[in-house]
Amino acid sequence: MLVALFVTPLLGGGFNVGGALRYNYFTNSWNDNVKDRLGDFAFDTFRLNVSGEKAGITLDAEYRFYPEVSGGNFLHHGYMGYKFCENTEMQLGVHQVPFGLQPYASHNYFFSMPYYVGLEDDYDAGIKVLHKINDFSLAIAFYKNMEVPSAANNRYSIDIVNNDPDDPIQANEEVNQFNLRAAYNLGIVEIGASAQYGNVYNTVTEDNGTQTAFAGHINANYQRFNLKAEYIMYEIKPENGDGVDDSYVVMGSFGAPYNVASKANIIVGGLSYSLPLEFGPISNLTFYNDYSLMQKDEDNFEDSAMNVTGCMVKAGKVYAYIDYAIGQNHPWLGGSWTNGLVNGVNDPDWESRFNINLGYYF
Repeated sequence: MLVALFVTPLLGGGFNVGGALRYNYFTNSWNDNVKDRLGDFAFDTFRLNVSGEKAGITLDAEYRFYPEVSGGNFLHHGYMGYKFCENTEMQLGVHQVPFGLQPYASHNYFFSMPYYVGLEDDYDAGIKVLHKINDFSLAIAFYKNMEVPSAANNRYSIDIVNNDPDDPIQANEEVNQFNLRAAYNLGIVEIGASAQYGNVYNTVTEDNGTQTAFAGHINANYQRFNLKAEYIMYEIKPENGDGVDDSYVVMGSFGAPYNVASKANIIVGGLSYSLPLEFGPISNLTFYNDYSLMQKDEDNFEDSAMNVTGCMVKAGKVYAYIDYAIGQNHPWLGGSWTNGLVNGVNDPDWESRFNINLGYYF
Protein backbone atom coordinates (compact mmCIF):
# COMPACT_ATOMS: atom_id res chain seq x y z
CA MET A 1 0.00 0.00 0.00
CA LEU A 2 2.83 2.43 0.85
CA VAL A 3 4.47 1.65 -2.50
CA ALA A 4 1.23 2.50 -4.29
CA LEU A 5 1.01 5.82 -2.45
CA PHE A 6 4.52 6.81 -3.61
CA VAL A 7 4.37 5.46 -7.17
CA THR A 8 0.91 6.71 -8.20
CA PRO A 9 1.80 10.45 -8.10
CA LEU A 10 4.87 9.78 -10.27
CA LEU A 11 2.71 8.19 -12.96
CA GLY A 12 0.09 10.91 -12.91
CA GLY A 13 -3.65 10.57 -13.33
CA GLY A 14 -5.23 7.73 -15.23
CA PHE A 15 -3.00 5.02 -13.77
CA ASN A 16 -3.67 2.47 -11.06
CA VAL A 17 -1.04 0.84 -8.86
CA GLY A 18 -1.67 -2.41 -7.05
CA GLY A 19 0.02 -5.61 -6.06
CA ALA A 20 0.05 -8.52 -3.67
CA LEU A 21 2.01 -10.07 -0.83
CA ARG A 22 1.79 -13.87 -0.55
CA TYR A 23 3.04 -16.60 1.77
CA ASN A 24 2.89 -20.40 1.70
CA TYR A 25 2.42 -22.94 4.46
CA PHE A 26 3.16 -26.44 3.19
CA THR A 27 4.06 -29.99 4.04
CA ASN A 28 4.68 -32.90 1.70
CA SER A 29 5.18 -36.66 1.48
CA TRP A 30 8.70 -36.75 0.05
CA ASN A 31 10.75 -34.60 2.44
CA ASP A 32 11.23 -36.12 5.88
CA ASN A 33 12.74 -32.92 7.29
CA VAL A 34 9.65 -30.91 6.33
CA LYS A 35 7.39 -33.57 7.84
CA ASP A 36 9.43 -33.65 11.07
CA ARG A 37 9.00 -29.86 11.38
CA LEU A 38 5.23 -30.24 10.83
CA GLY A 39 5.57 -28.22 7.65
CA ASP A 40 7.19 -24.91 6.71
CA PHE A 41 5.90 -21.34 6.42
CA ALA A 42 7.70 -19.29 3.77
CA PHE A 43 7.56 -16.09 1.74
CA ASP A 44 6.09 -16.72 -1.73
CA THR A 45 6.12 -13.46 -3.67
CA PHE A 46 5.62 -9.71 -3.58
CA ARG A 47 4.35 -8.15 -6.77
CA LEU A 48 3.62 -4.69 -8.14
CA ASN A 49 1.01 -3.96 -10.82
CA VAL A 50 0.60 -0.81 -12.88
CA SER A 51 -2.22 -0.23 -15.35
CA GLY A 52 -3.78 2.77 -17.00
CA GLU A 53 -4.36 4.79 -20.16
CA LYS A 54 -3.21 8.09 -21.63
CA ALA A 55 -3.94 9.50 -25.08
CA GLY A 56 -5.53 6.21 -26.09
CA ILE A 57 -2.41 4.15 -25.23
CA THR A 58 -2.87 1.62 -22.43
CA LEU A 59 -0.21 0.21 -20.13
CA ASP A 60 -0.37 -3.02 -18.15
CA ALA A 61 2.64 -4.35 -16.25
CA GLU A 62 3.49 -6.64 -13.35
CA TYR A 63 6.85 -7.20 -11.67
CA ARG A 64 7.42 -9.95 -9.11
CA PHE A 65 9.92 -10.46 -6.31
CA TYR A 66 10.62 -14.05 -5.24
CA PRO A 67 13.23 -15.56 -2.88
CA GLU A 68 16.64 -16.06 -4.51
CA VAL A 69 16.14 -19.82 -4.36
CA SER A 70 13.10 -19.34 -6.63
CA GLY A 71 14.92 -17.21 -9.18
CA GLY A 72 14.79 -13.78 -7.56
CA ASN A 73 12.88 -10.95 -9.23
CA PHE A 74 11.65 -10.70 -12.82
CA LEU A 75 8.96 -9.29 -15.07
CA HIS A 76 5.68 -11.21 -15.15
CA HIS A 77 4.19 -9.17 -17.99
CA GLY A 78 4.40 -5.67 -19.39
CA TYR A 79 2.82 -4.32 -22.55
CA MET A 80 1.42 -1.26 -24.27
CA GLY A 81 -1.98 -1.48 -25.93
CA TYR A 82 -4.11 0.43 -28.37
CA LYS A 83 -7.81 0.01 -29.19
CA PHE A 84 -8.52 0.63 -32.86
CA CYS A 85 -12.23 0.33 -32.11
CA GLU A 86 -14.50 -1.19 -29.48
CA ASN A 87 -13.87 -4.71 -30.79
CA THR A 88 -10.20 -4.64 -31.84
CA GLU A 89 -7.14 -4.20 -29.63
CA MET A 90 -3.39 -4.51 -30.22
CA GLN A 91 -0.85 -5.34 -27.49
CA LEU A 92 2.91 -4.87 -27.84
CA GLY A 93 5.40 -6.17 -25.28
CA VAL A 94 5.38 -9.15 -22.92
CA HIS A 95 1.84 -10.54 -22.69
CA GLN A 96 -0.03 -13.81 -22.28
CA VAL A 97 0.26 -16.22 -25.20
CA PRO A 98 -3.24 -16.89 -26.63
CA PHE A 99 -3.37 -20.67 -26.34
CA GLY A 100 -6.00 -22.98 -24.88
CA LEU A 101 -8.10 -22.08 -21.88
CA GLN A 102 -7.62 -18.43 -20.87
CA PRO A 103 -6.49 -17.03 -18.57
CA TYR A 104 -5.96 -20.39 -16.81
CA ALA A 105 -6.70 -24.05 -17.51
CA SER A 106 -7.22 -24.69 -13.79
CA HIS A 107 -8.74 -23.30 -10.59
CA ASN A 108 -5.95 -23.96 -8.07
CA TYR A 109 -2.60 -22.52 -6.97
CA PHE A 110 -0.55 -25.23 -8.75
CA PHE A 111 -2.10 -24.85 -12.24
CA SER A 112 -2.21 -28.06 -14.36
CA MET A 113 0.14 -30.19 -16.49
CA PRO A 114 0.16 -27.77 -19.49
CA TYR A 115 1.75 -25.11 -17.28
CA TYR A 116 4.80 -27.28 -16.60
CA VAL A 117 5.51 -27.68 -20.34
CA GLY A 118 4.94 -24.00 -21.15
CA LEU A 119 1.37 -24.24 -22.46
CA GLU A 120 -0.61 -22.58 -19.64
CA ASP A 121 -0.19 -19.01 -18.35
CA ASP A 122 2.78 -18.47 -20.67
CA TYR A 123 4.12 -14.98 -21.42
CA ASP A 124 6.41 -14.05 -24.31
CA ALA A 125 7.64 -10.89 -26.05
CA GLY A 126 5.83 -9.87 -29.22
CA ILE A 127 2.67 -8.42 -30.72
CA LYS A 128 -0.91 -9.63 -30.32
CA VAL A 129 -4.18 -8.54 -31.92
CA LEU A 130 -7.50 -9.32 -30.21
CA HIS A 131 -10.74 -9.05 -32.18
CA LYS A 132 -14.31 -9.79 -31.16
CA ILE A 133 -17.47 -10.01 -33.28
CA ASN A 134 -20.55 -10.63 -31.16
CA ASP A 135 -19.90 -14.03 -29.53
CA PHE A 136 -16.84 -14.88 -31.63
CA SER A 137 -13.35 -13.92 -30.43
CA LEU A 138 -10.07 -14.22 -32.30
CA ALA A 139 -6.46 -13.72 -31.20
CA ILE A 140 -3.47 -13.62 -33.54
CA ALA A 141 0.05 -13.18 -32.19
CA PHE A 142 3.72 -13.23 -33.17
CA TYR A 143 6.43 -13.59 -30.54
CA LYS A 144 10.00 -12.77 -31.53
CA ASN A 145 11.38 -14.57 -28.49
CA MET A 146 10.71 -15.46 -24.88
CA GLU A 147 10.01 -12.75 -22.30
CA VAL A 148 13.72 -12.82 -21.42
CA PRO A 149 15.78 -12.53 -24.66
CA SER A 150 18.04 -15.44 -23.74
CA ALA A 151 17.64 -18.96 -22.47
CA ALA A 152 18.15 -18.06 -18.80
CA ASN A 153 15.88 -19.99 -16.45
CA ASN A 154 15.32 -17.05 -14.08
CA ARG A 155 11.86 -16.24 -15.41
CA TYR A 156 8.17 -16.60 -14.58
CA SER A 157 7.03 -18.52 -17.65
CA ILE A 158 8.24 -22.04 -18.32
CA ASP A 159 10.19 -22.01 -21.60
CA ILE A 160 12.84 -24.00 -23.42
CA VAL A 161 16.23 -23.03 -21.95
CA ASN A 162 19.84 -23.97 -22.66
CA ASN A 163 21.82 -23.19 -19.54
CA ASP A 164 21.53 -26.48 -17.65
CA PRO A 165 25.08 -27.02 -16.32
CA ASP A 166 24.49 -30.79 -16.33
CA ASP A 167 23.51 -30.80 -20.02
CA PRO A 168 25.06 -27.77 -21.77
CA ILE A 169 24.72 -29.28 -25.26
CA GLN A 170 20.91 -29.00 -25.01
CA ALA A 171 21.42 -25.46 -26.28
CA ASN A 172 17.91 -24.57 -27.47
CA GLU A 173 15.68 -21.52 -27.13
CA GLU A 174 12.29 -20.40 -28.46
CA VAL A 175 12.12 -17.82 -31.29
CA ASN A 176 9.73 -16.61 -34.02
CA GLN A 177 6.51 -18.10 -32.65
CA PHE A 178 3.05 -17.67 -34.22
CA ASN A 179 -0.21 -18.21 -32.32
CA LEU A 180 -3.83 -18.36 -33.42
CA ARG A 181 -6.75 -18.82 -31.03
CA ALA A 182 -10.47 -18.78 -31.87
CA ALA A 183 -13.37 -19.16 -29.45
CA TYR A 184 -17.15 -18.99 -29.69
CA ASN A 185 -19.46 -18.26 -26.77
CA LEU A 186 -22.69 -20.28 -26.85
CA GLY A 187 -24.10 -18.68 -23.72
CA ILE A 188 -23.11 -20.93 -20.85
CA VAL A 189 -20.38 -22.68 -22.87
CA GLU A 190 -17.29 -21.38 -24.68
CA ILE A 191 -15.71 -23.71 -27.21
CA GLY A 192 -12.37 -22.95 -28.80
CA ALA A 193 -9.32 -24.11 -30.70
CA SER A 194 -5.70 -22.96 -30.70
CA ALA A 195 -2.61 -23.49 -32.83
CA GLN A 196 1.03 -22.65 -32.18
CA TYR A 197 4.07 -22.86 -34.46
CA GLY A 198 7.56 -21.57 -33.86
CA ASN A 199 11.29 -22.11 -34.22
CA VAL A 200 13.64 -23.69 -31.72
CA TYR A 201 17.08 -22.17 -32.27
CA ASN A 202 20.14 -24.18 -31.27
CA THR A 203 23.08 -21.97 -30.29
CA VAL A 204 25.61 -24.77 -30.91
CA THR A 205 24.53 -25.98 -34.36
CA GLU A 206 23.11 -22.52 -35.24
CA ASP A 207 20.13 -24.27 -36.87
CA ASN A 208 16.40 -23.78 -36.33
CA GLY A 209 14.23 -26.65 -35.22
CA THR A 210 10.45 -26.40 -34.87
CA GLN A 211 7.79 -26.61 -32.17
CA THR A 212 4.06 -27.07 -32.78
CA ALA A 213 1.05 -27.33 -30.48
CA PHE A 214 -2.70 -27.65 -30.98
CA ALA A 215 -5.51 -27.47 -28.43
CA GLY A 216 -9.27 -27.74 -28.21
CA HIS A 217 -11.08 -26.48 -25.13
CA ILE A 218 -14.44 -26.09 -23.41
CA ASN A 219 -15.19 -23.59 -20.64
CA ALA A 220 -18.73 -23.95 -19.27
CA ASN A 221 -20.59 -22.02 -16.57
CA TYR A 222 -23.89 -23.18 -15.11
CA GLN A 223 -25.27 -21.38 -12.08
CA ARG A 224 -22.44 -21.70 -9.51
CA PHE A 225 -20.52 -24.41 -11.39
CA ASN A 226 -17.59 -24.01 -13.76
CA LEU A 227 -16.20 -26.78 -15.96
CA LYS A 228 -12.87 -26.57 -17.78
CA ALA A 229 -11.77 -29.24 -20.28
CA GLU A 230 -8.88 -29.23 -22.72
CA TYR A 231 -6.96 -31.56 -25.01
CA ILE A 232 -3.45 -30.61 -26.18
CA MET A 233 -1.04 -32.16 -28.68
CA TYR A 234 2.50 -30.78 -28.90
CA GLU A 235 5.77 -31.73 -30.59
CA ILE A 236 9.23 -30.16 -30.39
CA LYS A 237 11.84 -31.02 -33.02
CA PRO A 238 15.19 -29.53 -32.00
CA GLU A 239 18.19 -29.35 -34.34
CA ASN A 240 20.69 -30.70 -31.85
CA GLY A 241 24.26 -31.69 -32.62
CA ASP A 242 25.32 -35.24 -33.43
CA GLY A 243 24.78 -37.65 -30.56
CA VAL A 244 22.41 -35.37 -28.63
CA ASP A 245 19.11 -36.96 -27.59
CA ASP A 246 16.17 -35.31 -29.41
CA SER A 247 13.49 -37.10 -27.36
CA TYR A 248 13.53 -34.34 -24.73
CA VAL A 249 14.32 -30.65 -24.30
CA VAL A 250 15.38 -28.66 -21.24
CA MET A 251 12.77 -26.27 -19.85
CA GLY A 252 12.96 -24.00 -16.85
CA SER A 253 11.57 -21.18 -14.75
CA PHE A 254 12.04 -19.81 -11.23
CA GLY A 255 15.77 -20.57 -11.55
CA ALA A 256 15.31 -24.32 -11.99
CA PRO A 257 15.81 -26.30 -15.26
CA TYR A 258 14.41 -29.79 -15.87
CA ASN A 259 13.85 -32.12 -18.83
CA VAL A 260 10.55 -32.41 -20.75
CA ALA A 261 9.46 -34.97 -23.35
CA SER A 262 9.63 -33.56 -26.88
CA LYS A 263 6.25 -35.00 -27.87
CA ALA A 264 3.14 -35.66 -25.78
CA ASN A 265 -0.62 -35.30 -25.48
CA ILE A 266 -2.20 -33.66 -22.42
CA ILE A 267 -5.73 -34.10 -21.08
CA VAL A 268 -7.15 -31.51 -18.66
CA GLY A 269 -10.41 -31.51 -16.69
CA GLY A 270 -11.50 -29.32 -13.79
CA LEU A 271 -14.74 -28.59 -11.94
CA SER A 272 -15.46 -25.82 -9.43
CA TYR A 273 -18.40 -24.68 -7.31
CA SER A 274 -18.67 -21.10 -6.01
CA LEU A 275 -20.50 -20.58 -2.71
CA PRO A 276 -21.25 -16.99 -1.67
CA LEU A 277 -21.74 -16.51 2.06
CA GLU A 278 -21.47 -14.03 4.91
CA PHE A 279 -19.23 -15.35 7.68
CA GLY A 280 -17.20 -12.62 9.31
CA PRO A 281 -14.88 -11.23 6.61
CA ILE A 282 -15.39 -14.30 4.38
CA SER A 283 -17.63 -13.58 1.38
CA ASN A 284 -17.00 -16.57 -0.89
CA LEU A 285 -15.75 -20.16 -0.94
CA THR A 286 -14.86 -21.82 -4.24
CA PHE A 287 -14.42 -25.59 -4.11
CA TYR A 288 -12.61 -27.33 -6.97
CA ASN A 289 -10.92 -30.41 -8.31
CA ASP A 290 -8.45 -30.24 -11.23
CA TYR A 291 -6.99 -33.32 -12.93
CA SER A 292 -4.51 -33.47 -15.81
CA LEU A 293 -2.61 -36.27 -17.54
CA MET A 294 0.48 -36.10 -19.77
CA GLN A 295 0.77 -39.02 -22.20
CA LYS A 296 4.26 -39.10 -23.73
CA ASP A 297 4.94 -40.38 -27.22
CA GLU A 298 8.08 -42.40 -26.52
CA ASP A 299 7.30 -46.04 -25.65
CA ASN A 300 9.72 -46.10 -22.71
CA PHE A 301 8.45 -42.80 -21.24
CA GLU A 302 5.95 -43.24 -18.40
CA ASP A 303 2.91 -40.95 -18.10
CA SER A 304 2.86 -37.99 -15.71
CA ALA A 305 -0.25 -36.87 -13.85
CA MET A 306 -1.48 -34.48 -11.19
CA ASN A 307 -4.69 -33.85 -9.26
CA VAL A 308 -5.46 -30.89 -7.02
CA THR A 309 -8.44 -30.78 -4.67
CA GLY A 310 -9.01 -27.59 -2.77
CA CYS A 311 -10.88 -24.47 -1.82
CA MET A 312 -10.31 -20.77 -2.49
CA VAL A 313 -11.38 -18.51 0.38
CA LYS A 314 -12.13 -14.84 -0.29
CA ALA A 315 -12.14 -12.45 2.68
CA GLY A 316 -12.01 -8.81 1.65
CA LYS A 317 -8.65 -8.30 -0.04
CA VAL A 318 -7.28 -11.57 1.32
CA TYR A 319 -7.38 -14.72 -0.80
CA ALA A 320 -6.34 -18.15 0.44
CA TYR A 321 -5.87 -21.23 -1.73
CA ILE A 322 -6.07 -24.38 0.38
CA ASP A 323 -4.85 -27.25 -1.81
CA TYR A 324 -4.11 -30.95 -1.54
CA ALA A 325 -2.01 -31.73 -4.62
CA ILE A 326 -0.87 -35.19 -5.69
CA GLY A 327 1.39 -36.12 -8.58
CA GLN A 328 2.98 -39.02 -10.42
CA ASN A 329 6.26 -38.49 -12.29
CA HIS A 330 5.86 -34.78 -11.59
CA PRO A 331 9.05 -32.81 -10.79
CA TRP A 332 7.22 -30.16 -8.77
CA LEU A 333 5.26 -32.77 -6.80
CA GLY A 334 7.88 -35.16 -5.51
CA GLY A 335 8.81 -37.05 -8.67
CA SER A 336 12.27 -37.13 -10.22
CA TRP A 337 13.18 -33.47 -10.73
CA THR A 338 15.37 -33.96 -13.78
CA ASN A 339 13.48 -36.68 -15.67
CA GLY A 340 9.99 -36.88 -14.16
CA LEU A 341 8.50 -35.38 -17.33
CA VAL A 342 10.66 -37.58 -19.57
CA ASN A 343 11.04 -41.31 -18.83
CA GLY A 344 9.93 -41.07 -15.18
CA VAL A 345 9.56 -44.36 -13.31
CA ASN A 346 7.28 -47.32 -13.90
CA ASP A 347 4.27 -47.63 -11.56
CA PRO A 348 5.16 -44.51 -9.51
CA ASP A 349 3.69 -43.66 -6.12
CA TRP A 350 1.34 -40.71 -5.77
CA GLU A 351 3.36 -38.07 -3.94
CA SER A 352 1.41 -35.35 -2.13
CA ARG A 353 1.72 -31.76 -0.96
CA PHE A 354 -0.68 -29.89 1.31
CA ASN A 355 -0.38 -26.17 0.69
CA ILE A 356 -2.04 -22.97 1.90
CA ASN A 357 -1.22 -19.92 -0.18
CA LEU A 358 -2.27 -16.78 1.69
CA GLY A 359 -2.20 -13.45 -0.11
CA TYR A 360 -3.22 -9.84 0.45
CA TYR A 361 -4.10 -8.14 -2.85
CA PHE A 362 -4.21 -4.36 -3.08
